[in-house]
Amino acid sequence: GEGVPATMLGQRVVAMTRFGGYAQLAVTDHRAVSVVPDSLGIGEACALATQGCTAWYMARFAWPLRSGQRVLIHSAAGGVGQLLVQMAVHEGCEVFAIASGAEKMTYLKKLGAHHAIDRSIGDYALQVERALSGKRIDVSFNAVGGSSFKKDIKLIGSGGAVVLYGGAERGSG
Repeated sequence: GEGVPATMLGQRVVAMTRFGGYAQLAVTDHRAVSVVPDSLGIGEACALATQGCTAWYMARFAWPLRSGQRVLIHSAAGGVGQLLVQMAVHEGCEVFAIASGAEKMTYLKKLGAHHAIDRSIGDYALQVERALSGKRIDVSFNAVGGSSFKKDIKLIGSGGAVVLYGGAERGSG
């Protein structure tokens, strides 16, 4: 379209769209488009454009991560979660990563999580409390919502926050 830089024409791209992004063809402003290098798979490019943008926004704007913070990440082995784990580790945070199952615990440890919390073996909040040894969480990145919100509030210290970015549980209250 009009105004598109010539360097973008004919390139493999990934784009943000307001609606209709799962269509075979989509129209969006060229400023919402990034060229995808040949070395990057299209699946990875799509993940970075969706889950990556969500993780980046939360860790840079909703709650800017800083060294020394204690960070709780729900659904830590999912697309957004694993990116948040890596970003928090990179910033020097102490990471409490919640997922389900031994395989995911191993994976989260490989990503650098300090505490891999397996919700399939019991109440995650009790496991986090034990790992905290009397300290408090600075921020919870929560994709679950529902009953986990109240549990997270009890784990958060003064001045901390729960950043909700999903509602997998959709529970009441």
